Amino acid sequence: MKNAYEAYDMIQEIDPFSLKALKRVHGVMEKFLEVEAGEFRSGDEGVFNGDECIFVAPPPHLVLEFMTDLFSWMKRNKKKVFKPYPIEWTRNKKACHL
Repeated sequence: MKNAYEAYDMIQEIDPFSLKALKRVHGVMEKFLEVEAGEFRSGDEGVFNGDECIFVAPPPHLVLEFMTDLFSWMKRNKKKVFKPYPIEWTRNKKACHL
């Protein structure tokens, strides 16, 4: 939970259109939990419903390209489709209000 507090505190300071910032917040949020915290994954991933794979993520060698394309699209369209929401972080209530 401490990781989440630290990551939420960073949100007001980061550039929402920066891959570097995304990776930095991910690194804080997942430190001690995920070996690749703060980095794009290097292995295959999927979503399973029991033994059935219901979604296969793109292969790891394409993640950087896809994320770069996504962030480029976000930057080009931020006035049209991206509306940042103010976040009020209340530590004593342990809640994040959007």
